Amino acid sequence: MNNRIYKFRAWDKRNEKMIYPDGYEYEIVYRKSEIFLVKIADYNYSEIAIGPVDSIIMQYTGLKDKNNKEIYEGDVVKLQHWDDELKYRPLEALLYIVEFKYGCFGFTPLHPELVHPDDVEWRPFYDSCDKELWNMKYFEVIGNVYELLEER
Repeated sequence: MNNRIYKFRAWDKRNEKMIYPDGYEYEIVYRKSEIFLVKIADYNYSEIAIGPVDSIIMQYTGLKDKNNKEIYEGDVVKLQHWDDELKYRPLEALLYIVEFKYGCFGFTPLHPELVHPDDVEWRPFYDSCDKELWNMKYFEVIGNVYELLEER
């Protein structure tokens, strides 16, 4: 039995904001092998869609960071193994983007030029047997790639 929670969010490209569909104003719709965000015209459950929103859909990984915050695709996480690690490495060297590749969730360095060559490749959170490879107490969500890159 699969107890996986399937949740999605979407980056609204036009309004440049993250949307967490609630079923009242926005909804994630799956049709014809496509998944997209739809804005609902009114709030009385008539579900009159006023059309798809130009957006990027991101799935919840099923994981939570050290602060119990949900981790989604597109999140930027800080991977810090020890408290004084920032004394030896810049913050940018500890930042990773959460991605879905090869059928599972993992992470890639946001700034590959700042990490050790062995750490440049994408790494999964779980192995092929769903065994956790990383202790989530080392991860902290600090934002998402769309809002953080927009700030620069």
